[in-house]
Amino acid sequence: FVAIALFGVSISGNILDMIVVIAIFAMGATGVGMVLSVITKNQEQYMAVGMLISLPIMFLSGVFFPIQTMPPILQGFAQVLPVTYAADALRGVMVKGFTLAQVMPDIAALLLFALFTLTLSLMLFKRELV
Repeated sequence: FVAIALFGVSISGNILDMIVVIAIFAMGATGVGMVLSVITKNQEQYMAVGMLISLPIMFLSGVFFPIQTMPPILQGFAQVLPVTYAADALRGVMVKGFTLAQVMPDIAALLLFALFTLTLSLMLFKRELV
């Protein structure tokens, strides 16, 4: 909304479609955060592991530069990253004006990722009363 208001960015697709894609990706990202919080011992360790994971994922996902310009081994790795699917879906909705039905393969991958990470975090979580 800030980009639209301040910089005059035009969005070809529906804003509600963008919100849906962002919400689904946020569920998966929350699941990753919950898994990391379960496997780390303290806040400093969480921050270090989080940065160690998130920075390479952002650079390899095609958000900053096209995946096609990467070496083949990194292209294969990028195809399993959820950020790749979120970026593709958002790019389709925002730039190309796609509907949710047109980006459904990306949304399905994001839903599977969210389901996996949230389920894993629930399985790993152990509450201990002291």
